[in-house]
Amino acid sequence: MKKLVIIIAILGAFAAHYHVNGLKANPHNRVITAPKTHTCIASWYGEKYRGRTTASGSIYNPDDLTAAHKTLPFGTRLLIENGPNNVFVTITDRGPFIKGRELDLSRAAFERLAQKEAGLIQVTYKVLD
Repeated sequence: MKKLVIIIAILGAFAAHYHVNGLKANPHNRVITAPKTHTCIASWYGEKYRGRTTASGSIYNPDDLTAAHKTLPFGTRLLIENGPNNVFVTITDRGPFIKGRELDLSRAAFERLAQKEAGLIQVTYKVLD
């Protein structure tokens, strides 16, 4: 009986880390899928808003790696890419409120992707959590 319990425990440990079609499955047998990629136009906002309270209640600092999105929950982390450049940001605010734009990046986040003089850039992003 003791051997059976040990064997079941060992198999259970390995079962938590198996793969299905290249995707890791969790212990509850639900497949964990890769994050969906979105393409959109991103803008940036900077010094004018320094020190102001964001929609999440945090204080805006253009030197932080943050972003605004109309609907993603506060605290959501994104991987944003523009060609070979990428940056990880956290959603802390709402916006942008201009038609055709989906993300408003802090100045620091935007500068990791392009020169701020570009104003607008097309990016791809993945929701990480």
